[in-house]
Amino acid sequence: MGAILRADAGHICRPLLSGACCLAMLCCAPTAWAATPLSAWTDGIATNYGGPADGKDPYSPSWGTVTGACGYGLLDKGNWPYWSVAALSTSNSFSKAGPVQGCGQCFQIKCVDRAPFQGRCNGDQVSVIVQITDACPECEADHIDIQALTYNKISPMASGRISIQYRRVECVPPQKIIVSVDNNNGAGGWLRLFVESAGGAASVRGVQVRSSGSQGGYVDLINKWGSAWEIPNAPSYPLDVNIIGADGDATTAYQALSGPGQLGKIPTGVQFKISNPGDSALVQGVDGGPSPTGGGQSFVSTTNSPSSTPSPSPSSGGNSGSSGGNSGCSDRPPSQYYTCQQQAQFGSCSQGYMTDTGGDHPQGYCQSTCGRCNGGGSNNGGGNNNNNNNNSNGGNNGGQSTGKGANGQTCPCTDTQPDSSASCQQQAGWGNCGQAFMTNPTNDSPCGHCMRTCGRCSASS
Repeated sequence: MGAILRADAGHICRPLLSGACCLAMLCCAPTAWAATPLSAWTDGIATNYGGPADGKDPYSPSWGTVTGACGYGLLDKGNWPYWSVAALSTSNSFSKAGPVQGCGQCFQIKCVDRAPFQGRCNGDQVSVIVQITDACPECEADHIDIQALTYNKISPMASGRISIQYRRVECVPPQKIIVSVDNNNGAGGWLRLFVESAGGAASVRGVQVRSSGSQGGYVDLINKWGSAWEIPNAPSYPLDVNIIGADGDATTAYQALSGPGQLGKIPTGVQFKISNPGDSALVQGVDGGPSPTGGGQSFVSTTNSPSSTPSPSPSSGGNSGSSGGNSGCSDRPPSQYYTCQQQAQFGSCSQGYMTDTGGDHPQGYCQSTCGRCNGGGSNNGGGNNNNNNNNSNGGNNGGQSTGKGANGQTCPCTDTQPDSSASCQQQAGWGNCGQAFMTNPTNDSPCGHCMRTCGRCSASS
């Protein structure tokens, strides 16, 4: 298992062991939705990888989202944990305590305006929850290396290094545990698998298998590296898989493996106990506990908007707002975690929690965005209030204007965002207008992204 050495410009060089790691994104929540802490706050520092400092496009997979020490493989930014991932120092107490070097554990991280990195935190006091998917052998004990897009939510990625406080919290994935099998040679042969999307305490301390229907005991799999669990001589198939969490919680997926040669990601239909299931993403509001910096409560935002942008109100349906003029057709998200447009992007429109009716949502959630309006409601994002979503005509100031790209090309002045994770206003608020991923041409934005918001448009003609 060879190591891949990369130079992290702006902070350190660190090797990435084979496999990939996942860090999931979460935030403080108001009362019932609060992240469940599993440790006290600890001081540390954070850096980021895969962004401009490394000469990389942060929206493209690199290093910890492609390969990493936990073995989770190529991570899909559209699926949990949505690239909210990080690498944990192998000297960190959580890595040393294990199990599996902290792989799969979730941490809440917030930027702290403290020497020697004062003035680098975003003004909106966002905290993120990440899931550990990689190891950083060269990092100091309380150093966490975060994927650039997630880091950008608490500090501009160009800042390079910040002071933080972090604590371990429960993971809250939106799906059941997945068993990813990459070797399956049948009865008496080699079996190796990885446990993904574990909730609650999340980190796995043991995996066992037995022949389904057998009266015999389970056979322990061995953890040799990362989150990989293997056995040289598997029992007869089909197999029950018993998964034991870091806190001793155990759950069994019966007949999870049907036969030899079955590979890939296999849903188990089971999950560890989660104290506050709620929505699995970031939460906007107050976490109800003391701020790690002392005094008062800490405000966190899933929309990660600049402090000048008002936070959505739960009573008004969060980010989605009005029905867009369709009588009885609303675009209310199920919680403050994600807008309706984001829920649709994640493929959640048909999920039970979106279509469930009753109480204050008699026709379900996100009707307009998900195309469930009888009156011809919009299916393009509903009432999302980001100011950049529908400005492709460049004419929202009453006239046509143009702008020039980095290559000198003249284009209609648009406000196309790099992706749906942040609006143009948010990108500008984080100081990213001059970053290469914003100015470089792409197929859908030949003159770069967020031209109007970033002031790269000429006067109206």
